[in-house]
Amino acid sequence: QINFVKYYSNDHDTYWSFNLDPRILFKRNLVDELVFHIQNLPFRCVLEISENHELPEKKITDAAFAKLKSNGCKIFLDDFGSAYSNVEVLNSYDFDGLKLDKSLLLNVSSDNNSHANLEKLFNLTANSQLECVVEGVETSQELEILTRIGFSRFQGYFLGKPFQFADLFVESRELSG
Repeated sequence: QINFVKYYSNDHDTYWSFNLDPRILFKRNLVDELVFHIQNLPFRCVLEISENHELPEKKITDAAFAKLKSNGCKIFLDDFGSAYSNVEVLNSYDFDGLKLDKSLLLNVSSDNNSHANLEKLFNLTANSQLECVVEGVETSQELEILTRIGFSRFQGYFLGKPFQFADLFVESRELSG
């Protein structure tokens, strides 16, 4: 099962992202299948790789990432800031960006430590020239705080709900025509 979700940036670009378990990515020529679909999409596409499971051998992962990127897909490290996030993985692979885990937003409006940690993560991504999406934005207040910190890409029920793979093509047809 692959769930798609839109995320939005302050410059009004719309991106479509999907989570993919790395164990699935490297099975049954899925990379080639994804490339085929990516080339036919009328919008920007981001593949979110979760660290819940170890990535395959670096050489295999690098080749898959390169093929996807050369066909217009961006690769993000998902759930950064959760129990699974690892700076070594971030440094070892050619990610285009991070998707910050929604747990980082807990109490952001009332907890100075949460706010400070988000500022540090913003600086990490900015200094590393990584794109960043903050997931779990559920209120206008959270969106306002994150915007003040400097974030410009967001995801959450406040902005839109995830949906199934088959529904992507219905919405794609609506967008293109």
